[in-house]
Amino acid sequence: MADTGKLTARVRASVRSASPYNAVTPPCRIRLNGNESPFSLPPEMLVRALDEISKVPFNRYPDPECSGLRRAVSVSEGVSPESVVFGNGSDELIQIVLEVFCGGSGAVLVPSPTFSMYALTASVLGRKVVTESLDAGFDLDESAMLRAMKESDPDVVFLASPNSPTGNLLSPERVEAVVSAAPGIVVVDEAYYHFCGVTHIPLMERFPNLAVLRTFSKIGFAAMRLGVLFMHPDLAAQAHKARLPYNVNSLTQAAARVCFENTGVFEENINIIKSEREKMFKTLGSIAGVKVFPSNANFFLIQFDGAKTAGEVHRALIEKGILTRSFPDADMADCLRVTIGLPEENREFEDGLRAIISGL
Repeated sequence: MADTGKLTARVRASVRSASPYNAVTPPCRIRLNGNESPFSLPPEMLVRALDEISKVPFNRYPDPECSGLRRAVSVSEGVSPESVVFGNGSDELIQIVLEVFCGGSGAVLVPSPTFSMYALTASVLGRKVVTESLDAGFDLDESAMLRAMKESDPDVVFLASPNSPTGNLLSPERVEAVVSAAPGIVVVDEAYYHFCGVTHIPLMERFPNLAVLRTFSKIGFAAMRLGVLFMHPDLAAQAHKARLPYNVNSLTQAAARVCFENTGVFEENINIIKSEREKMFKTLGSIAGVKVFPSNANFFLIQFDGAKTAGEVHRALIEKGILTRSFPDADMADCLRVTIGLPEENREFEDGLRAIISGL
């Protein structure tokens, strides 16, 4: 048996000490764990996307500039083409930001709780991660954030709005206060923008250090792995230096271009999810021992304060074929995150949860 000890000793300490992001999921009939859309592409859109994919020359490299997709996104979002950076999902763009814009203090500031990939990627890359707790309402603690920036001089600050796993929007005035005082780049992650309609893109005109991150995995594009970063053209030019050649494949470019040219097609499904959000909030709030937090995204954070722990509920739901997201090693060990699924999936989850809580 090979002895790899000497080789692993050469692995950076920041990597050896890190735990990988856990994306392994047990097989379940109903998947309410990943904040994906429960809807695939509409049939007419799928036909058009497949038609465009059929025209792709499989023997040629992708367009490295994503020219057609760049034009479509520029028009759709009202930004200049030079301010757009594409990635293989938002995860790659988070990595690019941390590779390019951490040449000062090397510190990265993130609120807590929030999307774990900010701190995980920063740690793996050897950056110093500074965390500052959100307030009791899961909003930014403005004074604490300003103090942390003064003390740590962060190169990058990550803010998610709506935030995951809490689901709430961050107060615009607090976000602006952080952006205004930040010594480096502030990335506002708008992964769930389509479920609230609130964007910080107009703020970029006043603050060149503001970047806005989007993913399209939440509205039906998860399999295509497409993320987009909007930032000042001068900064985008620097980010492109770390972007790997051909990082967005031709199939994704072809299909996504069709989708961006017809964004209205997704409105019906988004409205169904928003309607289900209202129904589920009322239903979950009526179950004894369950606290559900208001959400502006496509999921809920629920907390258990009764006889059942979150871990027990999580396992019992899996036995019923329903998968949710648990946080066993975090400060939120008493919580589960539940994605809004199809109406029939949501009803089954609600009935299953009620039965588990009541001991039936």
